Amino acid sequence: MTGPAAVTLRIARPADASATAALHAAGIAEGFLPKLGPRVLRLLHKRMTLDRSSFVLVAMSGRGIDGFVAGTTDVKMLYKSFLRRDGIVAAVLAAPRAPKLWRGALETLRYSGRADAKLPRAELLAIAVDGGARGRGLGRALTRGLQDELTRRGVTEAKVVVGADNAAALALYRSTGFRSVGVVDVHRGRRSEVLVWP
Repeated sequence: MTGPAAVTLRIARPADASATAALHAAGIAEGFLPKLGPRVLRLLHKRMTLDRSSFVLVAMSGRGIDGFVAGTTDVKMLYKSFLRRDGIVAAVLAAPRAPKLWRGALETLRYSGRADAKLPRAELLAIAVDGGARGRGLGRALTRGLQDELTRRGVTEAKVVVGADNAAALALYRSTGFRSVGVVDVHRGRRSEVLVWP
């Protein structure tokens, strides 16, 4: 798959987890997952490359990995797999931060286990582009790449949950065919918008 400015998209490998987790932490710093620490985030990114229901696409250039998008055909299955295979290690690594983060962890798990018959099970989980590579259309190329990969896997619809105040992300998703279907409070005190594609 190719995108703008001679950037190539490819499926990430487990060895890419450090780079994609670092992009995640830098690009989505206000999110809950980066607060768990870089090693836990690396574990999750590695699990997404190994889990059959999930994938990570990376945007490659001569500089290396310029961006990523993570998706899953079933967010509940992904988190179950992560807890079953990596949960003990993740808990140990996150333990020093746990007193401040327990509520966010419970809210994230509660959200992932929520079954809403009206919403797709597939989800765009995270997307980030390196600061030096922004403004070249990589976010759009990655989002379209995710849609292509979901289609290849036989998935015809997906959702994304984004902070209701994140105008740039909302504009990106709407420009690639997502439409707003409602709001949700995944984390207490923070409104998020739910968008569905197509």
